[in-house]
Amino acid sequence: MFENLRCTSIRELSKRECFSVQKTWRTNFATNVKKLTGKWQVDEFLWSGFASGLQPCKKDGKGIDIYRRIKPEPIYMFCEDACVECVPQVLPEFFRDGHDVYVMASSGRWTAVFRHDDVFYFAYAEGLET
Repeated sequence: MFENLRCTSIRELSKRECFSVQKTWRTNFATNVKKLTGKWQVDEFLWSGFASGLQPCKKDGKGIDIYRRIKPEPIYMFCEDACVECVPQVLPEFFRDGHDVYVMASSGRWTAVFRHDDVFYFAYAEGLET
């Protein structure tokens, strides 16, 4: 899934490490969903808080513009069956991929979500906007 990326280094994460990354993602990007519903997700998808409007984000063009202006920095990427840590030369894009791919700065400051149907979300962690 994450082969052919332009990373100066890439490392597959263990299941424990991946769980920790996903926990950080939920804590940083699903807090409103948890507050409003008592659950971390509206449905089976992590991105459901963005889609439902319960979690603030920039969608599609506005979000892509922000993402493309970010200077490459260490990131985590995960999907249903893989989780990696990467130091990218350029930030990756996963359009027309057919998978839900989550990219998060290793600092936890921002996330980009590439949905399987080419919908895109970008969000800063609460209080960490530029």
